[in-house]
Amino acid sequence: MPLVASCQCGIIRLPLPLDQPTELYICHCTHCQAQSAAAFGISACFPTFAIPPPGSPPATAANLGSWVRTTASGEIQECWFCTVCGTRLVHAPKGAEFLVVKGGSIRVIDDEHDDTGNDGKKLDIKSVWDTGMHIWCRSAVVSIPDTAERWEKDDGTSKKL
Repeated sequence: MPLVASCQCGIIRLPLPLDQPTELYICHCTHCQAQSAAAFGISACFPTFAIPPPGSPPATAANLGSWVRTTASGEIQECWFCTVCGTRLVHAPKGAEFLVVKGGSIRVIDDEHDDTGNDGKKLDIKSVWDTGMHIWCRSAVVSIPDTAERWEKDDGTSKKL
């Protein structure tokens, strides 16, 4: 089923290039905690696609903002967000062949759900929490299940916990 990344107010809707992410992980870094105003962020990786995608409605291009930040490992990352509601939708390391879509923004488009508003069917995150990959665990503020894959950090020098 096709997926779309949609902001909280519904103005931005970015069609995603695959029906499932290539990788899905839970990040406990302090930046994801601040950005999501939660204990962690959920990230879904997809092959690189144009932002905004060709053929996007004019409102998408007009209301899609971006900013650049430097990560803890010194990597330059571009981040895209809705300028109306402030929802972060996507970020990508400079020069990467993938984009990271914020997991909470992903909606499934099918016969019962379209890509407008917040009532679309969401990606199932529960199984990822229990058995998926958790990164930057040294910053975690919630307990991580023993069944999950855990990494202390994600800076190229990390080791699996």
